[in-house]
Amino acid sequence: KEIIFEEIKKKIKNKKIRILEIGTFDAKFTNWLSNLFPKGKIITIDIDHKSKNFIILEKSSSFTKELLLKNRKKNLKRKNIKFIQMNSLDLMKKFSRKSFDIIFVDGYHKNPIVSHDIKNSYALIKKNGYVVVDDLSYSSHMNSSLDGMNAFKKLKNTEAELLLKHVRPHNYLFKSYVGFYQKKS
Repeated sequence: KEIIFEEIKKKIKNKKIRILEIGTFDAKFTNWLSNLFPKGKIITIDIDHKSKNFIILEKSSSFTKELLLKNRKKNLKRKNIKFIQMNSLDLMKKFSRKSFDIIFVDGYHKNPIVSHDIKNSYALIKKNGYVVVDDLSYSSHMNSSLDGMNAFKKLKNTEAELLLKHVRPHNYLFKSYVGFYQKKS
């Protein structure tokens, strides 16, 4: 996924842009985006860490909740990052249509949430903006999304592309993809 963002950076150059990241987790990637786009405003959202759903998701992680939150706090300490605790299902209530130059979808990977995130990203992205969706798969696996792949393939009026992610020991039996497109209309 880093390669995709580095290529987007080459096209955008040093413009002031707005980036939405759906799914903050430990904010390591958020911090990386902040460095890559120093003039950009990065808004990253994740569900409230006190919610039942966060605790369920955290249990599937190799991090303890305390360590995850400690790392998140450290990684969010950059002036061009704004963190909002919210459910991604409320995106359209919080943000205006066509208000982001780049959207990175890496939140919850199951339906109905992932389908809503992908659909809402299309509405929230500006013309010529980029949407990148992580962890898409043609099978159901713990850290990948068949639901997301199906929603991504249903997008109309886009020339969506898939990029095979690198294969590691934990995912050599299935293929995981990053999907992306540039909104032209």
